[in-house]
Amino acid sequence: GMKGHYAMENIRQGLRLITLPFLFSSTITWAADHIRFSGFASAGLAISDNEEDYLLSRYNDEINYQSESIFGLQIDTRLNNKVRLSTQLIANQDSDFDVEAEWLYINYQLGPHTEVRSGRLRLPLFSASQYIHVRTSYLWIRPPAEVYNQAPFTRYHGIDIIHRIPFANTDIDLQLYTGKVNDDLWFFGAKVDSESEGLYGINIIAEGDNFSGRITYAVSDFSIHATVPVEIEVDFFSAGFQYEFNKWEIISEYARRNTDLDIIGDTDGAFITLGYSMGDWTPYLTLAVRNSKDNVPPTSDASSDSVTVGMRYDDQYGLTWKMDIHQGNTEDNATGLFTNSTIPEDPRVRLFRLSVSSVF
Repeated sequence: GMKGHYAMENIRQGLRLITLPFLFSSTITWAADHIRFSGFASAGLAISDNEEDYLLSRYNDEINYQSESIFGLQIDTRLNNKVRLSTQLIANQDSDFDVEAEWLYINYQLGPHTEVRSGRLRLPLFSASQYIHVRTSYLWIRPPAEVYNQAPFTRYHGIDIIHRIPFANTDIDLQLYTGKVNDDLWFFGAKVDSESEGLYGINIIAEGDNFSGRITYAVSDFSIHATVPVEIEVDFFSAGFQYEFNKWEIISEYARRNTDLDIIGDTDGAFITLGYSMGDWTPYLTLAVRNSKDNVPPTSDASSDSVTVGMRYDDQYGLTWKMDIHQGNTEDNATGLFTNSTIPEDPRVRLFRLSVSSVF
């Protein structure tokens, strides 16, 4: 009776104790085979000679130790040969250093050259969109704002399909996507919430041995939750290329944003960067311009130009050091790339930035 019951219970507990280490070991083995962690980090400082807030309130004449700081952790989980989960968590000044999921999606491999993704995804509007937070992945401290600030969003919730077409020594990716944006944006000097009613886009990327090119088009209707609610229709076009020859590298990109709202109007911008590799050192020069059209009132006019001279150094410890000096010039009776909606007293700004970055 009772002795038999206790004996059987002891046997069951013994079996649990015996099998638990094996279960734990198999779980660890599965995780090691299927889960990959990677990360990136950057820190630095910046200061300008203009008291007005510049480039989305990141810079003014007080030294800023937070603007170049970012920490990211990426977790990729392969469930089987067809299904993968991916998450990228970041913390930076834009989120007040609260940890946010920059992306969180499930990837399904339909075939050898076709995949479908669903969840929170990176918005593929620019050449550097996929790795924009990984500062070691490009020459600049930050991508030129004349182009990249035209779309204040980096992510959306939705679905995409990507089909790769191998052609000679070039891979061509065709990406179709749709979804919804719900995020904060700067609207006439204030940070407000916005929401898209629909987002549709196409992105085409070509990559070869020493070059890459990209073209994209997207349309969306937005609701901006300002003091007075604003409805706006936006269509967006951009194109860019990167070419390496010998020790030289040339990067250029163009973007145009059209709206049906007079107080914002239409804006286009472009830049060209020329870099020269000297081993671990890479100096570079960037020229950029931005033009606004049909803006009413003129305080929403972002017309401006800039020159940036920078240096990148990759040291023996896996750290990437960057320094640049940027001069921005705002056209008369325009706000340029200053954050506030008032015309700046001094239309010129000189900006100094220093950063150190790493991946792990």
